[in-house]
Amino acid sequence: MNHAIVCVSIGKRPWTKYTFDAIEKYAKNINSDFIIESECNYKSVINFENKFVNVGRPNKKGYIAKALVVEKYLKKYDRIAVIDDSYIIKPNADNLFELIPENYLGFNPELHMNLKKKKPTPSSNVSFEFIKKYIKENNLNEINYDWTKYANSSLVLYDKSHIEYFSRDNVFNNLNLFRCRQPHQSFLYYICANFNIKQKEIPKNFHIIPGIWEKLQRERSTLTSGKPYINLDGVNGVHYTGTYTHRESLLKEAYDLWINN
Repeated sequence: MNHAIVCVSIGKRPWTKYTFDAIEKYAKNINSDFIIESECNYKSVINFENKFVNVGRPNKKGYIAKALVVEKYLKKYDRIAVIDDSYIIKPNADNLFELIPENYLGFNPELHMNLKKKKPTPSSNVSFEFIKKYIKENNLNEINYDWTKYANSSLVLYDKSHIEYFSRDNVFNNLNLFRCRQPHQSFLYYICANFNIKQKEIPKNFHIIPGIWEKLQRERSTLTSGKPYINLDGVNGVHYTGTYTHRESLLKEAYDLWINN
């Protein structure tokens, strides 16, 4: 069975000199190909981004590309992992493709970020309200809303059984979901719920977001060191989102701890 790790990275992303090297070393260790997707030049995507430039998040092209690579690379590989370029993984981490059974979509639940409160995260609430409005406006079939199945889509595993659900046509037909403040996560949840895709949680140690438990977002934004969170046995992956002002130096710190030592 062949598999690949696909990283979408569009635009100026200075921290990728650390994340790409780490991901490439991990891919080599698990005998997987490593692919960097740096373009998304579909006319419909460009027009969509230009039309809604002041709606939702910037760089919609990057989020849409995360959806489009699924069909593109599942035509060549049996399984793929799609990883954000701001996610860094230990080269000697466990093989993700052995942790998630075939015919399951591997995902990081956002509930990991809200376990202490045992209630939906703000992101899932934003997505669900947007999806409900989207379904109503387009007279679509209703879906079930289960926040425990809502993914932070920085790392998602797909296999051949998912190719039809994430076809280019399905992406283009649902482009308006990418107007949401949580663009790809809303699209991913809608597709999984609409087609009843079986999901399996990726182990929590692959998705550490430093300070997520005890710090408010404004406090995390100024974080200058993640060592207390990432320099621990068992931590396999760290994700520094756009919340972190010092994202490049934080990823360099992780790289130095995990690669250079």
